[in-house]
Amino acid sequence: MLFNNLYFWCTNQMVIQKALAAKNLKEAQKGMIYVGFFKISGAFSLVLPGIIAFNMFGGDLGMDMAYSTLISEVLPGWLSGVFAAVVFGAIMSSFVGALNATVTLFSLDFYKPIINKEASSEKIASVGRFVTIGVGLLTIIIAPFISVFPQGLFAVVREFNGLYSMPLLAIVLVSFYSKKTSALGAKVVFAFHVITYAASKIVIPEIHYLYVWSVLFILDLLILMAFCKWHPE
Repeated sequence: MLFNNLYFWCTNQMVIQKALAAKNLKEAQKGMIYVGFFKISGAFSLVLPGIIAFNMFGGDLGMDMAYSTLISEVLPGWLSGVFAAVVFGAIMSSFVGALNATVTLFSLDFYKPIINKEASSEKIASVGRFVTIGVGLLTIIIAPFISVFPQGLFAVVREFNGLYSMPLLAIVLVSFYSKKTSALGAKVVFAFHVITYAASKIVIPEIHYLYVWSVLFILDLLILMAFCKWHPE
């Protein structure tokens, strides 16, 4: 979880794009401190309701149904619409943030430097709008299938993020503390991690993904550091 939190709060585009958009370093630092403070209170909205639901309804309810069942049980009927609007607004805010991060990465890291190097700002913005629609539709299509995973939505998302989160964190850490980071090493680490992590879900499915992350993160670091030493280009 330490590695996962380092990745999410220090390298996740959806989070750091807000800090990078601040008017200066001081404002960015203050914003991240405020966010960290409010994040501590997340235990009351994320963990405590689950504990209450477990004690009220038992363990057979399922993690994805616990919160909604608890709310329908304790909330007055006349507040249901207001609460639904609040939850919908929060979901849309997170979804839009993730969607903007995805489109930004595609437009500036793939489309502009690889697909169309001569693209103007207007062309990039136009492509970004099409990608936004495409990703949104793909999300709508995939969303219903998440219910077939018994471990719940949160765990599914975390497991999927493991395909790229650990090698990305390793690359950022090595970049911070070495004079030159190997571009080839970064590519090799990503390929190694994706293949190995995917294979682990088939070969050792009984091993929890956090343990797999821990081992692969160390291996990612070692591989990248070896490339930085012997093949720094």
